[in-house]
Amino acid sequence: MKLHLIIFFLAGSFCYSQDFSEKFAGDICECFSKQQNEKTPVFDPSVMDTCFNIPNEKYRTDLELLFLLENIDTSTVVNPYQEGQELGKLMGKKVFDNIQSQLINSCDSYFDYFVKSQKTMLINLGKGVTKHKVDSITNLIEKSHWPTNLIWERGSFQLGLGNTQAAKSDFETCLKRSPIHVPALFFLAWAHDIEGNYALAIPLYERMIEQSTHSMVFMAKIYLAVDLRKVKEGG
Repeated sequence: MKLHLIIFFLAGSFCYSQDFSEKFAGDICECFSKQQNEKTPVFDPSVMDTCFNIPNEKYRTDLELLFLLENIDTSTVVNPYQEGQELGKLMGKKVFDNIQSQLINSCDSYFDYFVKSQKTMLINLGKGVTKHKVDSITNLIEKSHWPTNLIWERGSFQLGLGNTQAAKSDFETCLKRSPIHVPALFFLAWAHDIEGNYALAIPLYERMIEQSTHSMVFMAKIYLAVDLRKVKEGG
């Protein structure tokens, strides 16, 4: 049987209240401010994990309650406690995803972290990439009748080498052949970011978010919020 809907409504109202979101985001921002300093690596994924887990643990009871009461047929629940833990983790991620824009706009340390992350990702993208490697994949592309994934890969190599125009050309070719090629959308938007062309990057991130459930959409949401803040601040 279903759990009473009015209980779910009250729990949902609490978890999604403005007060809850502000407290949740506030804890994450406070953590980022403490973790980030001049000696901190530009983009350290462990900072993200550490700061996400702090509020997730603090609000675990509320997050589990919301998901446990969300249309779950109790007759199918074998281990309510274990299932509650798993659903609580999912709810934590959902809330975390939903407050990205709020964090980017209100938390300077969070905003700076992801601005720096783009620079670090670009450096990492170029590691081990050579002109010979680009030439080799070009030959493979021509022999394989121009498959989109290889064209995108060559574009990512070009971007890593600093050949932004060539990279954009490859990403645009991918999108002509496959309009919802998520990596091409993301990397084309990123290439525009590198050049400071936020007006061109923003619609691409929005297109990704609207049309895809790919794992890269999470980063698209963050970089969209970053670009919108840059535009707002005249950056």
